[in-house]
Amino acid sequence: MLESILAALEIGVVPLVVLVVAFVVLALAVLSRAARGASLRRIAAYEVMAQAPTRAAESDLPIHVGLGSGAVGSEDALQTAAAMQVVRYLTAGGAAGSARTILTAGDGTVAAAAMGAVDANPHADAETLFAGPGPMAYAAGAKAMAPVEPMSTNVLLGQFGDEGLWLAGALSSGTRTPVGGTVEPSAAALMYAAMDDAVVGEEVYAAGAYLGDHNQVASLVAEDLLRWLGVAAIVLGTLAVSLGWWR
Repeated sequence: MLESILAALEIGVVPLVVLVVAFVVLALAVLSRAARGASLRRIAAYEVMAQAPTRAAESDLPIHVGLGSGAVGSEDALQTAAAMQVVRYLTAGGAAGSARTILTAGDGTVAAAAMGAVDANPHADAETLFAGPGPMAYAAGAKAMAPVEPMSTNVLLGQFGDEGLWLAGALSSGTRTPVGGTVEPSAAALMYAAMDDAVVGEEVYAAGAYLGDHNQVASLVAEDLLRWLGVAAIVLGTLAVSLGWWR
């Protein structure tokens, strides 16, 4: 049936596909511009991170950011990139000006990336420390380095395994627990149990959007749209094959 419709309209399959793709790209471009002002659902952990520079300025205490034991160029690169978004925001000071920030990493490539993110802001007051190679060595090193003085906020975001639970508990002080999370489900569940406010799974990748990057907001909206378009294509394709419209 579809072939007869195309023949009647004198449109080939390839031109039709090109037209559909062009329409989708145009629609995404328009929606991306509109999406920059879109509202996001509330995630308490990112609210704490957004307020961290103000809290640091008021208390005159530094912020600690634990970047985990992942590596740049590995399968953990995407969540490491999300952690770099947090580093850039916190070392820029958010709306409160520059706040002293201590960064701990469990891999040399992540430490180098963090130093690069800090160097992008000439007014940043940050120190990057290599806490130790490997997950447990990193956790022990970060625990030893971070509490030399009290911290206004502890953020743990990046690649963490079982050591994330131990480190989150070790860095808890009084009623204030660290905030953050990781992508890997079992580790995320453990860290969630040790934190009052945590991000889980894909929420990690949204760090930039929640910390004021409007391009990231547009990207999130576009991803959601593509998911729905994929679902619609599957449903319509199944109906077309079932009804004999496409063979």
